[in-house]
Amino acid sequence: MKIKQNCTRLLTLLLSSSLLLAISCDNSPPTDAQQVDNTEEETVPTTALSVAPPIKNLDIPFTPYTVSGTTAQVISTPSGSTISIPANAFLDENDQAISGEVTIEFRELHTAADIIASGIPIHNPTTGEVMETAGMFEIKGHQNGKEIFVKADKDIAVNLASYNDGDKFNFYALSPKDCSWDDLGTAPPTPNEERAKELAVLDKEIAEAAQQKRLLQKPSNYVFEFELNATRFPELKSFRNLLWEYAGQGPDPEKEDWIFDVNWDNVTLDAAGVGSYQINLVCSASNQTFSTSVQPVLSPADRKEVAALYQQNIKTITAKQEATRLRLENIAKIQRAFKINGFGIYNWDHWGNPSTIRVQPEILVNNEPITDKEHFSTAYFLVMTDVQGIFRYNAENLDNLAFDPTVKNILLAIQPNGDVAYFSAANFEALDTEALTKKTAVTLNLVKSDLVVSDVTDLDAVIALATAS
Repeated sequence: MKIKQNCTRLLTLLLSSSLLLAISCDNSPPTDAQQVDNTEEETVPTTALSVAPPIKNLDIPFTPYTVSGTTAQVISTPSGSTISIPANAFLDENDQAISGEVTIEFRELHTAADIIASGIPIHNPTTGEVMETAGMFEIKGHQNGKEIFVKADKDIAVNLASYNDGDKFNFYALSPKDCSWDDLGTAPPTPNEERAKELAVLDKEIAEAAQQKRLLQKPSNYVFEFELNATRFPELKSFRNLLWEYAGQGPDPEKEDWIFDVNWDNVTLDAAGVGSYQINLVCSASNQTFSTSVQPVLSPADRKEVAALYQQNIKTITAKQEATRLRLENIAKIQRAFKINGFGIYNWDHWGNPSTIRVQPEILVNNEPITDKEHFSTAYFLVMTDVQGIFRYNAENLDNLAFDPTVKNILLAIQPNGDVAYFSAANFEALDTEALTKKTAVTLNLVKSDLVVSDVTDLDAVIALATAS
């Protein structure tokens, strides 16, 4: 038996003057009648406990990964997350083992804009609790267009990139029955070691590339050359006519006379670093070994050409390193690991119960009352920007709007076509909270954004504007 963790979207219809609310998750695929069609004509108060993206044609996209259905594999994402899939992990709808390639689809949600755009609820309207997220993801799989399932005795290990540190977070799965969150346990965060290693290597390379090595020896420098047997050492043939000098790291050949009396069995020359003319020299024979750093001595005729090439190489290397650093900086410093035994929506979160003031707001937009049509097609989001806690409201339950005056709050009113109005953090701070504890009626004059939201970047920009205003 396989449970499909798929929270469906259900329409809420406006019938005459009364509302018929549908709040549900389902274990079966939604019918055409159940699919949300966010057209401008519909008047749909989006329910609190359903997965319902508020903007038409905007959702957080999945990234598809093609993997073998029979061999163990690890998927790595740009954020630094990894997904470890064991061998022979999948079944088809008839409980038959999967062979051949399958497609794993994965998406991550880290910001308030991600969560709002996805329509995934992260609050409990009954208790008033809200989740502070440390990272959310959704994973699903299919083969040839048909859904696949994880075997009961197989676990997928997901090391999720996390941009929120601390050990107060538990791991939750979105219930397929009622869109509530089931607590699966916890685990401490761990540093992303691969990110740290790559940054350390990059820092070393940049330091080396920034220091231009000598291109011509001083007259007083000690120089030497290799007497090479080109037949025995064909890989060193191009170095045969070069003069070399000590590069400053390791033993100084001038002070090691014995090395010139040995008939070396093996000689290797390896570049010491990116953008560097320094070479690691290693010589070995029988029980003797000598290693140090050297660099080629260039003739005056070659100096200008080599210097120009060097500077061009430095520019290329620096640009590449800057791009690499940007990529690494976008990778999360920590990961949160948990094993899952099924596809679905999962969340590293901490439930909070903020000290809230409940109000009954009258909504204005640019000093004008909002029309009934606009009101009933609007999804309202109270965002606690300090902790990325998000409460979702609609036309029916907005009279129970609650906010915590001890943190930064913004209110977004989002239309299906991407129009957004906001009540800023500064506006919330200006409210007379003491008076609101006695009289809950309050007028909230929202500002309509000039930016029509068409992607998550737009939504991020509106949230940033509302938070800073």
